Order: sequence, then C-alpha cells, then structure tokens
Amino acid sequence: GEQAEVAAQAQLESLLGITQSTEIQLRKAWEAHRVSEDAAEELRMKLAAAEAQGVELRAKVSSESASREKAVSAFLAGEVDCRLLRESVETQLLRGEKAELELRQQNTQLQADMHTLKANEQRLKSAVALAQVDIHALKANEQRLKSEIALAQAPRAALAWGGGTDT
Repeated sequence: GEQAEVAAQAQLESLLGITQSTEIQLRKAWEAHRVSEDAAEELRMKLAAAEAQGVELRAKVSSESASREKAVSAFLAGEVDCRLLRESVETQLLRGEKAELELRQQNTQLQADMHTLKANEQRLKSAVALAQVDIHALKANEQRLKSEIALAQAPRAALAWGGGTDT
C-alpha cells in the first residue's frame, strides 16, 4: 500500500508540477495574448490614424486639384483676355495708321492749297502794283491835263484883264 501511496504521491506531485507548468504556460499565453491584444489595439489606432491621414491627404489633393483647376481656368481666362487686348490694340493701331494716313493726305492737300493761296497772293500783289502804276499814270495824266487846261485858259484870262498887247 505504501508503494501505491508513494506512487500516487509522485503522480500527484507530477500532476501538480504539470498543473503548475500548465498554469505558467497559461499565464505566459495570457500575457502574450494581452501583449498581442495591446499590439492589435495599437495597430488599430495606427490604422485609424493612417486612415485619418488618408482622408486629410485626399482632401488636400482634392483642394489642390480644385486650386489647380482654378489656376488653369484663370490662366486660360488671362490668355483670352490677352488675346482680346492684343486684337483691340492691333485694331487701334490700324485705326491710328488710317487716321495718320488721312492726316497726311489732308496735310498734302493743305500744302497744295497754301501754294495756290501764295500764288494767288502774288498775282494780287502784282495786280495791285499794276493798279498803283495805272493810278500814278492817271494822276500824272490828270496833272498834265490840268496844266494844259490852265495854259489854255491863261491867254483868255490875260485878255479878260486887259493885259493883252492888242493895239
């Protein structure tokens, strides 16, 4: 009986050792499970943070894309404005050139008119000078005629005064 008791005692101690060993392994497994759960929770938090960053990045990309589209639209509108302004300036330049040409033609006509007026002025001056010569000639003729009339009337006047040499 004692041998069976010793064997049972040894078996019990062996079972206690196995139980203790199993308990230690269970604690280790539980600890490893807790560590892996903590790691999993940490990974879940990192994943959530990464997803939040992904959402932020998508929003930034979307915002930058919208900004880029706005910039492209503004650039294209600026190009259109530049083209319209260039066309307007070219039109104004053409109008200016046309007006300049018209002014040159008018200037040429005015110069021709001035030459005509100067020529007419010279003709008028010549006509005035000729008229003055004619006036001087007429005055000289008038003086000569007055002198002739006076001379013709002088003998009569002398006769009328009795200063004649009649016998």
